[in-house]
Amino acid sequence: MKKIYFIILIFSFLYNHLISQTITVIDKTNLKPIENVAIFNLEHTKTALTDKNGKANIDNFLKDDKLFFQHPSYQNITISYNDIKTLNFTVKLTESSINLSEIVISASKWEQNREEIPNKIITISAKEIEFDNPQTTADLLGFTNEVFIQKSQLGGGSPMLRGFAANSILLVIDGVRMNNAIYRSGNLQNVISLDANIIENAEVIFGPGSIIYGSDALGGVMDFHTQNVKLSYNNKTNIITNALMRYSTADNEKTGHVDFNFGRKKWGMLTSISFSDYDDLRMGNNNNPEYVRPEFAGSSDGKDIMIKNDDNNIQKYSGYSQMNIMQKFRLRPNDKFELNYGFYYSTSSDIPRYDRLIQYKNDTTLKYAEWYYGPQKW
Repeated sequence: MKKIYFIILIFSFLYNHLISQTITVIDKTNLKPIENVAIFNLEHTKTALTDKNGKANIDNFLKDDKLFFQHPSYQNITISYNDIKTLNFTVKLTESSINLSEIVISASKWEQNREEIPNKIITISAKEIEFDNPQTTADLLGFTNEVFIQKSQLGGGSPMLRGFAANSILLVIDGVRMNNAIYRSGNLQNVISLDANIIENAEVIFGPGSIIYGSDALGGVMDFHTQNVKLSYNNKTNIITNALMRYSTADNEKTGHVDFNFGRKKWGMLTSISFSDYDDLRMGNNNNPEYVRPEFAGSSDGKDIMIKNDDNNIQKYSGYSQMNIMQKFRLRPNDKFELNYGFYYSTSSDIPRYDRLIQYKNDTTLKYAEWYYGPQKW
């Protein structure tokens, strides 16, 4: 008899777990799971909360219940249990246009509400970066229409804030300054050394920030935050992989990116690799005649000659390539202590300066056959 009871208990345990009903809540736009969605019935007698995978167990709900879905960043919806069943137990939420009060961290190095900060600040979210899909970090700043980008060549992009540039504005990456006073006062292209594909968000502070950041922040601060290592909140390993491939016809761009996150409960690591190869840039037909490239300098038998360009709209010798590597480690033995380590490496080929290559010393001869920066290493 005891054996029969034991078998019945095992069968009951397995039956309850096998038939347990799980619901999945995802974002309607990007189909990503939504964590911490509250699910409850009309009487608030039954509740459930989605995990990081957007899943929740709804076994305690009755078949004639109406389920309410609530999240601060999404529109509330009500769906009957039967309708959820027809949706294959997958519910899509629409993001709400009303957001919570925005928090800005970099302005004073501690969290503050945006309206409490006297400086003008713009923020660039991960969603905006993903939507804009910029080729370089300079393009990322330019897409805001708030930062002027001086760009003399394809491999360029010098941000300017309130007329200040180079060593008068500060670039900060994950809390570490990138430039300093030894940088020249003329326009610099070092912001493109940052990998736009791994930036999680950015903040641009207009106006002097010298009190907090030092004399280099006379014109403003651009604070970039790369993706952080995501740890696991249970005993399962948190593995996240992202990959990107992009081709652009204007400059024959070929870009590949991959990042890999491995997170345990107390430690984790993040690896990111990007490589971009850009060919000569093609201009549109409606352009400034001063920028066209009717010819370029070459040599024959040891003598300089002018070679006709087959297409005047091709900015001959403007292409370059770049590689970025980032490695992060994160250690969190308890809730009161955390250690982060980041390794960043960026290198490029020679980067030609196109505005110099089209200068003439007379009406028939170009001034330069070559003029380039590089390799630009960081």
